[in-house]
Amino acid sequence: MWLDQLDIAPGQRWARAVEEALHACPQMLVILSPASTNSTNVDDEVSFALEERKTVIPVLYRDCNIPFRLRPFQYVDFRVDYEIGLRMLLRALPVAPDSENAGSTPKELPYKGGGVWTKQEGGVREHLNSVSFAKKQSGWVVGVEGTILHTDDGGRSWNRQGSGNLATLFSVSFVNEESGWAVGAAGTILHTEDGGQSWYPQSSLMNRVALNSVSFANELSGWAVTAQSHRILHTEDGGREWDRQDCDHLQLGEHLQSVSFTDGESGWVVGDKGCILHTKDGGRTWKRQNSGVDENLSSVIANGQSVWVVGAKGVILHTEDGGRIWSRQGSGVDESLYAVSFANRQSGMAVGAAGRILHTEDGGQTWKTQDSGTGNWLLSIAFPAPQSGWAVGRHGTILHYEE
Repeated sequence: MWLDQLDIAPGQRWARAVEEALHACPQMLVILSPASTNSTNVDDEVSFALEERKTVIPVLYRDCNIPFRLRPFQYVDFRVDYEIGLRMLLRALPVAPDSENAGSTPKELPYKGGGVWTKQEGGVREHLNSVSFAKKQSGWVVGVEGTILHTDDGGRSWNRQGSGNLATLFSVSFVNEESGWAVGAAGTILHTEDGGQSWYPQSSLMNRVALNSVSFANELSGWAVTAQSHRILHTEDGGREWDRQDCDHLQLGEHLQSVSFTDGESGWVVGDKGCILHTKDGGRTWKRQNSGVDENLSSVIANGQSVWVVGAKGVILHTEDGGRIWSRQGSGVDESLYAVSFANRQSGMAVGAAGRILHTEDGGQTWKTQDSGTGNWLLSIAFPAPQSGWAVGRHGTILHYEE
């Protein structure tokens, strides 16, 4: 990270130093406020970065008129909720190979609980945001700058697949070994019908809004949720056409973060400020459920009428009756939890900040901390079987659990 006030030495020519920094940097953050948008220096620097084909990420810090040249780009909004804005920004930023903690995790990560967490080498140091396994041996991971990794040997080797897209990907969902979808920044939706050998873009009709999560019940019926718009996208033809489903129950700042469907009709969406939405008719109507919390909710996983939700400050919520009553389960931690996965109604895991991993074998009545061996944030987890799972996160982290 380079900042003029900190990195220009006394006596150094200011204009030359800025020009050299812009030449060297792979991406540029533009903090948008009334002061910066009225600055000719900032305008010149943005123009230079765009002409040099640098990645420019607008950060909306105060209400202001977004400059014309930056309007085509997806921005990160810090105005309503700083924590949410910071989380989105960190997920979008590429990471250099020598970043802190990169490569520092030991190969074998034992813990008390009957299994072993092992670090797998994906060959990248970019943030990895989501993991999906079609079966125990075959899985995919997506992340920053269009990164897509695939394994067909249970993670012993990961191969990079060409996404044809540089947008940050936030979520991936596979219904079988051939058919899958990935969604991300700027309304990006990618689809494959050959296990990821080729990925094709699909039109989301949401070109300036990030898609945070995608869930498919089968090869035809799927949903995606947006970060900065009260919309849920739905398809009934495998993504050839996506329609918008309105959510009239949402309030300002309640960005949607995660979606999970048990079949083509019953599904849940969660988001900021304790928001939980449920549908029984494939999304034609969505009803708000009482979560009983105000914390931001990051992830939902449904297994029939049993549903689990995790979020900020170690929140874990559970329902056994389809959401009529939500109860809070004791996680025993204060760190934010970003993802949850259950292989069946009893066996599940949750991951989060500072490499946190929680495990339950009794449906969440008790959660026990496991030692991941890393301080990197873990952003996604998938358990295709109770004895085998994967967690991914910042700095290219891929962890595998095996009993």
